Amino acid sequence: MKKNVLAVLFIAICLVSLRVEAHADTETELLVKMLVENGTLTKEQANLLASTAAERVAKESKERSDRELRERAVKKAEEAAPAQTEIRTGKDISAEAAKKWEITARPVETSWDNALTFKTSDSNFEIKLIGRTYADMLYVDGQSTLTELLRNQGDFLRRNDQAFIRSARLGLEGKIYEDFLFKFEYDFYGDINTKTEVDGLKSAYVGMEHIPFVGELKIGHMKEPFSLEELDSFNDITFLERSLPNVFAPGYDWGICMNNAWFDERITFAAGAFRNSVHSGTMVSGNEWSATTRLTGLPWYEGQGRLMHLGAAYSYRVPESGGWNNTNENIRFRSQPELWTRDYVLDTGNFEINSENLLGAEAAVVYGPLSIQGEVIDAWINSPRDQLSTRGNLYGAYAYISYILTGESREYSTSRGEFRSVTPKHVFSFRDRTWGAWEVAARCSYLNLDDKNLGISGGSLVDATIGLNWYLNPNMRLMVNWVHADRAGYGALDGIQTRAQWDFE
Repeated sequence: MKKNVLAVLFIAICLVSLRVEAHADTETELLVKMLVENGTLTKEQANLLASTAAERVAKESKERSDRELRERAVKKAEEAAPAQTEIRTGKDISAEAAKKWEITARPVETSWDNALTFKTSDSNFEIKLIGRTYADMLYVDGQSTLTELLRNQGDFLRRNDQAFIRSARLGLEGKIYEDFLFKFEYDFYGDINTKTEVDGLKSAYVGMEHIPFVGELKIGHMKEPFSLEELDSFNDITFLERSLPNVFAPGYDWGICMNNAWFDERITFAAGAFRNSVHSGTMVSGNEWSATTRLTGLPWYEGQGRLMHLGAAYSYRVPESGGWNNTNENIRFRSQPELWTRDYVLDTGNFEINSENLLGAEAAVVYGPLSIQGEVIDAWINSPRDQLSTRGNLYGAYAYISYILTGESREYSTSRGEFRSVTPKHVFSFRDRTWGAWEVAARCSYLNLDDKNLGISGGSLVDATIGLNWYLNPNMRLMVNWVHADRAGYGALDGIQTRAQWDFE
């Protein structure tokens, strides 16, 4: 027995010391063969030793090959590019960066996080498929003096009692090389009101994150940083349509914009310069330049579901021709009720403008399932009249309250000062007897498009809206809104709009 133990120890020492050289393998094989012939080892034990040694040799050979390939790649990258200096730390990272960003195939993971996402294992490359579809139905009561003013009753009902696709978008967003981002989104639905004024291009930009002092910088087609309700995604707002004062919000434009957050994301700041597109309901003719900025803060924040949001935004806008001077251009404001009707109930018509100043104030409080939000927007217009500069003021405001009956809270992005949709604690399921999330909401809006100094009579409107939302799961919800719109001096109309919404982003 002692002899056998010594023999096995001797073999182990030989296997460790002789490693993988060819002559060592030959001598080891001869030694094992002799021990089998002497009866010290069985054939099964010899085969086990042989297979173990073969596996070890293969593993060490692969590791040596991989190490040599990496060393050649780093050496090649160092020869091709001189040493670089990392902006954030000042450290020489030529070899490190070459190894990190070596152009080679990377394993990709596929996941679902409210959208189909493709991501590399190091999370430095990511692409997400985004989109939405809104299927709406609208019924408007034509028995009112207001509808008779807009159109005769029969024609009004034929135009506005409808079923339609409110939105049908598809796009991609993501990031590459850790700090670079992009987004492209197109809406195929068209504009049922003025198709010649709006095409389907929405977000189309590239950008970079983690820039010192700047934070995030984007260039392309994007929303100007103005108005909480406008910046919140249409997928996430509480009601089917945005409020009346949204007629002043700039929306999507071409430009460059930065966004940053400070003090543990308790304060956000965004600013940009834009060349404005032509918007349905805002600008009718002529492109203009604008400078827009927004500041938000969280004076009270105890995490998601316990917060107070305050914000202010400002935009200075002038016509394109002549640059930053007082060259005249036409402007027009018009508004639907808070329903997607084909007819506008307020309309200033075209009037001349030298420049426009937009000022917005916003506030919101979320306390568990209870949410309160409101905004005021003023549009200060400098317009020529009888060769003299005339100033006028158009304005609007809204306030709403909502309560989620099933206990969820509105989600909030601290890095952007914006709200996200409600995520139900339990998705709707007959099998599991769970019912998603239910929300009730009420809103009051006011818009004034009259100004004697400007000589315009666009009218004033008060809207009252009651809504019910059923969040079946994080990607689907059913909505119904009842709207009562009352135009001063003309009368009122009532409408019911419903929506089946499916989105992923």
